[in-house]
Amino acid sequence: MKELSIFFRVLLLALVGFLLSACGGDGSGSGGGPVRMQMDTLSVRALAIEGQGQDMAVLTETGQAVSWVGHLVFYQQDSQNPDRLLNLGTADLGVSTQGSFSIADLSYGPDWAVATIESNVTGVSTVNPPVFKRDFLLQVPGAVKASATGNWLLVATSTDLRLYDISNPATPTPSQTISSGTQTIGMVATMNGFFVSTEGGYLFIDPMNLGNVTKITNPDLAKAQKVYCYGSKLYLAGPSKFAGKSKIARVDVSVPENPAIEVLEDTIDGEYFDFAFDGIDTCHILIDGEKIAKYKFAQNYLTFMGAAYLTSYGEKASQIFSHKGVCYFSSPDGLGIFKF
Repeated sequence: MKELSIFFRVLLLALVGFLLSACGGDGSGSGGGPVRMQMDTLSVRALAIEGQGQDMAVLTETGQAVSWVGHLVFYQQDSQNPDRLLNLGTADLGVSTQGSFSIADLSYGPDWAVATIESNVTGVSTVNPPVFKRDFLLQVPGAVKASATGNWLLVATSTDLRLYDISNPATPTPSQTISSGTQTIGMVATMNGFFVSTEGGYLFIDPMNLGNVTKITNPDLAKAQKVYCYGSKLYLAGPSKFAGKSKIARVDVSVPENPAIEVLEDTIDGEYFDFAFDGIDTCHILIDGEKIAKYKFAQNYLTFMGAAYLTSYGEKASQIFSHKGVCYFSSPDGLGIFKF
């Protein structure tokens, strides 16, 4: 009887361990555990979701060892089934390189999707889907990031910021070169201009008031790798000022010259890889390339909702984006989603 009792105890412990594992029992899961689904097997180089969170653009490359060509593929989340993506169309960017892209960046705003490939900056108007075509192609030596709003395109190089007038997209016209005095890390276009994150804080550039560029220095806002702007709020994330930590913040920038930090969590364990905000109250942060943690913004604090490990599926992610609680990610296998 004693041996039988021990047997049942071991069986019970094994069953409990199995259930905890299935439900994210390492303290990082939630509900019935995260579910990972493959959406498309295309070669993803960059992801971006339009500011209102309805459409997604994916920068892809096709080709062989000596010739690679860039494309933008546009998707929309199915309103009836958020687990499905509707393919809206593809734009050929007309950019080819000798070998796989070493620099590939993508931004997506209300009216423009802008891809930076090597020193090529190319834009696709998103005002009249499902007709997607390349509207401008500009060669800017040293370009690393670019974003557009209305009639304006801002390009970041390794040394400065360059503003172009794209009221006639066929012939972008240089407007002004702006010295940031520091490395550009991230940027986001708004209806009124551009927020540019830097090593020390951020710049705000109003194309209609170029003589008064706002420069903010604040260690809590510095080095933001990814920035979203909704209304008068910035949502940002990046490495924390504390070693080995990452941060997420919400900032009121209704007055760009006087930002007010409303929420700051800067003690998230692990190395920052990417950040996604769904435009409502949910965000995801990618840590160490393998852990996706989910948080919700409350009035003045951030609530941890759980986490999932991509290594459970034998892969790592490079980029993530969120929409209606679903986390989209790119990996060597293509485009996938995580549901918590």
